[in-house]
Amino acid sequence: MSSRYDIDRGTPLYRKTPTVDLNGFKALLGSIDKWEGIRKGTIQDHGADNCPLCNRYDDVTGPDEGEKYYCYGCPISQTTGMEFCRGTPYYEKYKTDKLKARYFKAWLVALAKRVKAVKGFKFGEDE
Repeated sequence: MSSRYDIDRGTPLYRKTPTVDLNGFKALLGSIDKWEGIRKGTIQDHGADNCPLCNRYDDVTGPDEGEKYYCYGCPISQTTGMEFCRGTPYYEKYKTDKLKARYFKAWLVALAKRVKAVKGFKFGEDE
């Protein structure tokens, strides 16, 4: 599988610019917080069970009436063009969970900055 991100910088290679509403952006910030907690050792990764983005975008009704979709509308899926965080540092092999968290958090921060630039949301020191 070819990488969809710059592994050295941990930044996304954009398939397209994600479009999210304020609640979606808050879920993205919550996911950043989750991975910072994993990096610090204060939170464990339970996959989709404790992911704010997955809680928001899993099993949602998509464009076909009555059909349920996984990751429909998720900014990660919009960016990579794949479901379940494929094409991100999440599926790379790392020596430790803390290292995985460092790279995935950096990827999410870069994504949040891209969304901010497009949608005018406030992020980080701009708040």
